[in-house]
Amino acid sequence: MHFRKKKTTEFDYDVFKTINQIPDSVFDTEKWINNKYLSKQFLHAIEHENKNLEFLYVIIRKQQQILLFSAIQISTIQFKDTIDNKCILMREVTSLVSKYSRRHPFYLIVCGNIFISGEHGIVYKNNENNQKLLEALFIAIENNNKTITKKRIHAILVKDFYSEINTLKSIGFSTFKTEPTLIFEINPEWQTFNDYLMAMKAKYRTKAKKTYKESAVLTDKDLSASEIKQYLPQLTTLYNKVEEKSTFTLGKLDLNTYSELKNKFLNDFVLRTYWLEDKIIGFMAAMVNNNVLDAHYVGIDYEYNRKYYVYQRMLYDYVQIAIDKKLAKVNFGRTATEIKSTVGAVPVDLLCYVKHSCKISNSILKPLTESVRLPEFKLIKPFK
Repeated sequence: MHFRKKKTTEFDYDVFKTINQIPDSVFDTEKWINNKYLSKQFLHAIEHENKNLEFLYVIIRKQQQILLFSAIQISTIQFKDTIDNKCILMREVTSLVSKYSRRHPFYLIVCGNIFISGEHGIVYKNNENNQKLLEALFIAIENNNKTITKKRIHAILVKDFYSEINTLKSIGFSTFKTEPTLIFEINPEWQTFNDYLMAMKAKYRTKAKKTYKESAVLTDKDLSASEIKQYLPQLTTLYNKVEEKSTFTLGKLDLNTYSELKNKFLNDFVLRTYWLEDKIIGFMAAMVNNNVLDAHYVGIDYEYNRKYYVYQRMLYDYVQIAIDKKLAKVNFGRTATEIKSTVGAVPVDLLCYVKHSCKISNSILKPLTESVRLPEFKLIKPFK
């Protein structure tokens, strides 16, 4: 289903419910969409394999010229009971929402990619009139959310920005910090993984060598698209073990998605498995996007993690893949801040924006979001 509604101001917009409704010309001729996560191939894989989500795609035009493209998901949010927040008020609110969401689904429109950290929800044709274009985008979403889905949308979330977006605050959104994403910048002088190790302080170089010594019994294997399908039950079990430890999630990924991504992106997508004899005890996934290696989901059998240093080995392998591919950065994503800093990653703040569909509820969001206190962590500096 495709909805078109012309604004009374200077922009027109189109809203699509599936990626296949969007004319190929948008992606084939508009080379300004220089982001794999907003490519037709990636969005098709996510949409095709994740039936638990609904999708929206918005194009903003002026005189038939495309100025903005946005990818949006509608997710059903479920909160876990053990939400860690030092603010008593926020703990109480999230506890109440958790109890509510178990009885009544909490539907959230997410502008951005719910499975990847970073600015992957909106792309502009140029840097002109971005403020007006953002206003047009959210007018399009709010005008159509009752006609494009039968669900009662509770809120709109816009994620993840590296700097403040005043336009969103001016149209009723509240801002809050999430856990930072962990970014590791590759020294361009490093030609090999050994160069990286030699740049470390002795203590952390010893730690890296011990990781490889203890994990030497493991065999690592990068899977093809057909092998991802073959081992899907084992991969899903390992993914679930990690997902179950999270306190909050915007959505659960169907790992069939990774088979499609491998088919479409070939060497720019990696799914590496770790085997103990004939058993997979871990996997990690990664995507190359604009000279950055993005860490995707991992799966771990925690029975073996401590003995064989499985997760720590994965972190070093992300670094090695990036060095081998001559990339500039590794984006390790959120969570596990301290252990990721042991391989050289540093935290970079991300900002999100949220707006409740109820005006009364939205009016109290700002003090609530401002009261959020992120957990403290020890930042390790492993280099000389």
